[in-house]
Amino acid sequence: MIARLAESLRLLAPLRLRGFRILWAGMTISLVGDGVTLIAIAWQVYQLSNVPTALGITMMAMSVPQILLLLFGVQYRPMAGINAMVCVTPPRSD
Repeated sequence: MIARLAESLRLLAPLRLRGFRILWAGMTISLVGDGVTLIAIAWQVYQLSNVPTALGITMMAMSVPQILLLLFGVQYRPMAGINAMVCVTPPRSD
């Protein structure tokens, strides 16, 4: 039990750094906002059309680009190597 407690405290160690806390909080807020946006758009479509099929089509239309980009990204990464991935990654702003 003490070992589990020590392990869980070690997992929280990065939160001691102010920059990481700000990054983590920003990413958490962004992720929640993305989820709320998806639900809000779907709800709006259903409220305007009152047709469940329109809701399904809207959700599919929002999901297909994410799935396709994920599949192509997984295929592109091994072929390009790490240098190409670093080139397309935005630079840090410190």
